[in-house]
Amino acid sequence: MSRRAPVPGQRPAALPPGARIVLKVGSSSLTRVDGGLDLNRIDIIAGLIARLRDRGHDVVLVSSGAVAAGLVPWGWRGGPGSCVCCRRRPRWGKETS
Repeated sequence: MSRRAPVPGQRPAALPPGARIVLKVGSSSLTRVDGGLDLNRIDIIAGLIARLRDRGHDVVLVSSGAVAAGLVPWGWRGGPGSCVCCRRRPRWGKETS
């Protein structure tokens, strides 16, 4: 089976069988206006991932939603940008030594 090189600026008509899909979902996509988790949206994303896996794709979910999920129980209402420790904490795991 031969693969054609992707054409810059064009989306493929279909994903190749078994393709790895990296799905990046930001906190704003997982939270409501009041800062709580939007469980309906999370359910929709989970269903999308399940359908892609049923089709044989490898799906990797990358999200900063864990920070957003913790804000309301901690009593912060302004979003991740309102707290200095929340702005810095996600970068800690990305640093290399």
